[in-house]
Amino acid sequence: MSENTRKLWTLTLLISISGISFFGISTLASNAISLFVGGEKVETDVSPQVLEGRVLVPIRVVAESL
Repeated sequence: MSENTRKLWTLTLLISISGISFFGISTLASNAISLFVGGEKVETDVSPQVLEGRVLVPIRVVAESL
């Protein structure tokens, strides 16, 4: 493999990895979680979060809404 071909493959690989990372991060950032209790949207001081596959919500807001 010539030096130019190796540089081209390296550049293509880096651009591909950068593109995948960019689109993955922007997708995660746009997934805002809305909290509904009894069919009504509840505003919270701290936004709900997804941590290790679980959704964490501020329990005080949920308890007061019930």
